Amino acid sequence: MVHKMRITTIILFIIVAKITFAQEVVGVEMSTCDKNSTPEFMFKNRLINQELINDTLFLRIGIVRNCALEPEVSCNKNSDSLFIHVQNVSDIWEGCICCFELEIKIIGIRDTNFTTYIGNSELKKVVNKYIFPSLAQIESYQEVNQYNSDSLKIGLWNMYDDNEIRIKAKVFYFIDDSGQSRAKWHVLYDNEGQFATICALTWISSDGISNTTCADQKQYLDLKIKEP
Repeated sequence: MVHKMRITTIILFIIVAKITFAQEVVGVEMSTCDKNSTPEFMFKNRLINQELINDTLFLRIGIVRNCALEPEVSCNKNSDSLFIHVQNVSDIWEGCICCFELEIKIIGIRDTNFTTYIGNSELKKVVNKYIFPSLAQIESYQEVNQYNSDSLKIGLWNMYDDNEIRIKAKVFYFIDDSGQSRAKWHVLYDNEGQFATICALTWISSDGISNTTCADQKQYLDLKIKEP
């Protein structure tokens, strides 16, 4: 009898512990719709700040969504990942997108030893909210046209015309999760060697095709991207 009571007590303790440490979104605050930040050139999802106080996580994220967004936010966590789910429950759909910032308060978080995801995409903290590098970043690389140990292009590459005099493009390569060398961004120059167009990788399709978003010189300079 005593043995059964001990087992029952242990089971109840485990159940109470799971309830105590269950994660729950207890607060969400959303900024107003910002149509003036050219959201088409911004990261769709980005981490702005993450702070843990006792067992409460204060999460600030930037998202690009429909202008009529009415978010319903939930979360779930396993040992090393926190998944944030943002569902638009609005009955209205507008023909535009906006950038928003969400302040999310989650209880039941004991540490920050996890990677944060929104949906299935990792939520990363970036220096700038725009997908393009700054002018200083474009010009800052000292070593160019390098290969890694697997003979794959890595870092900044300068592409010249047939006479190796006039620069045609600058391309920044990285190694993706599949181990392939892929262009993160590239800049095209006109016949006078002047900055003409910049493009950045926005997503990779299921069949491995890179999809990019581009801006001309005026659009890019109007963003006034801050230096890191």
